[in-house]
Amino acid sequence: QAAAQQQAAAQQAGAEQAMAAQQPTAATPGEMTQEEFKGLNDLITVSLEQLKQMSRTPGKHAIAVSAGKDNIEAISASLSPDIRCYDILITDAAVAESILGIS
Repeated sequence: QAAAQQQAAAQQAGAEQAMAAQQPTAATPGEMTQEEFKGLNDLITVSLEQLKQMSRTPGKHAIAVSAGKDNIEAISASLSPDIRCYDILITDAAVAESILGIS
């Protein structure tokens, strides 16, 4: 029975380590982590000012991805030069047509 308890404890510890490895990497705003991007659970944060600066720096890009009719108003507002913090927008046809006044 002691061997079974030790084995169960070892399995529990292994499961906890595996779960910890899957947790998003904590980063302070503006800090880029050196870890490999492993999927949507990874998070890299950058301040709004840093995004604005990157989008206006040759050779650096800030890419916004947003789509859907529910987002048209927010996407349109984000195009204002005072607010915009990206230089590339990826969206769907409905949003693009609305922004461009085509429909």
